[in-house]
Amino acid sequence: ALNVRDLLPGDQAENFNSLADETRQKGMIRVKAQGKKADGAIFPVEVSIHLVVLGTVEFSIVFVRDISPLKRASDRAEKSEEKYQRLVEDINEVIYTLDLEGNVTFLSPRVRVLLDYSPEELVGRHFSALVYPDDLPFIQKEFQELLDGNYRPSDYRLVKKNGEPVYVQTYSTLIRRDGAAVGITGVLT
Repeated sequence: ALNVRDLLPGDQAENFNSLADETRQKGMIRVKAQGKKADGAIFPVEVSIHLVVLGTVEFSIVFVRDISPLKRASDRAEKSEEKYQRLVEDINEVIYTLDLEGNVTFLSPRVRVLLDYSPEELVGRHFSALVYPDDLPFIQKEFQELLDGNYRPSDYRLVKKNGEPVYVQTYSTLIRRDGAAVGITGVLT
């Protein structure tokens, strides 16, 4: 018969006694650890230890679950997130999202170069606060047409942090979930 220590690498098998003590205090614990296969290969596991008391006798019920697939999926997701974060941060255009009311919900870091604002300074503000006043009626009409499903590039001026106008072009599309519009995303050049 195998002892749970046989399923753990040497250093973790030695620490098993402290886990047993913690289980006595808490009744149940769950920890991430490394498992050891029969051939000695090491792999990620989740160890659940449950204390069972029958009369005066204590038993530990131990479940060792291979979490290799979860770990691989987590690693892939992390790498994918890093890849897309680098892409968004390094692209020369500003990527943005708005809610359906026109409030900024995301801006890529490139907005610093274009408008001298940090993304944090603009998230939560209505996009119209950045539009050059003479161009506001035009862009409000364009915004309404976008909400009606008409997509086309828009050329207008925004106002930099110092008040100076800057010519931009945006291309926006609706973000849809289950067929319903839930926001707007686009690219600003």
